[in-house]
Amino acid sequence: MKVIILAILGMIGTQCMCQSYLSFSPSIGLQRCFARHIGDNNSSIFKNNSFNQQVQLGFLLDYHYKDKWVVSTGYVYDHAGYAYSLKDNSSVKKDSNFISYSHSSAMRTLSIPLKVSFLLKEVNVVKSKSKHPTSMQRSITEINRDTHLLNFLFKLNAAIIYNHVPDRPFPKATYSNNQVSTTSEYSTINRNGVSISLGFSIHFLRRGKEFIGLNFYYSQGITSYESIKISYTTLSNNQSYQENLITKGTNCGISIFYPIKIITFNKSKLK
Repeated sequence: MKVIILAILGMIGTQCMCQSYLSFSPSIGLQRCFARHIGDNNSSIFKNNSFNQQVQLGFLLDYHYKDKWVVSTGYVYDHAGYAYSLKDNSSVKKDSNFISYSHSSAMRTLSIPLKVSFLLKEVNVVKSKSKHPTSMQRSITEINRDTHLLNFLFKLNAAIIYNHVPDRPFPKATYSNNQVSTTSEYSTINRNGVSISLGFSIHFLRRGKEFIGLNFYYSQGITSYESIKISYTTLSNNQSYQENLITKGTNCGISIFYPIKIITFNKSKLK
């Protein structure tokens, strides 16, 4: 009987302890950029979208509605970039024809997201051996948090993002090593555009409050921003090739954020 009463009080408490509030969330993270290859590879040694890392910085203002929904907007220092590698796998490293070269470049984007998050589930793991008193006035959620060492919220996120890409400071660049010589020529397509982002976030709890979180996301660019014509020559046999890429602001990454509550708008207490 006591368990049934606690369950009912827990459900009522979950509905009545809701509150709406505004928080400020600074964040920092790492992301990987992707570009679209136009046409077929002109050489077997060219590989698009090789590994690259860019630093992401930003902040969001989050409106939390009834503990389930969050609507956010703010400013993010993002990137629209590309990366490629040239590698001849048919040659051994000591061979004079061996080629190994990689290059990446990214333009910073000034991004303003409109993001919606939904609380899918609260997770409580690693049960504590300490005994906690059970009270008829405490909800099942509060009891679960007290009796477990690790508690976090699992949220699903979706966003539409406005991006502005400033002008590249140079229209052409040359890079080389002792195996290959490359030239990249840049042409602007658009400076303003949009992308769509999907992901999930983990919000760790301390004393029942969010205190730090991890955000995992994938952003698909809709607008084309820049075309890159890559010309490269292999120095061992003096063969020249050309590839074409387009950047659209497509990227994926992970960021860490720290929410700071600013204003609480209303709070209903369990009677």
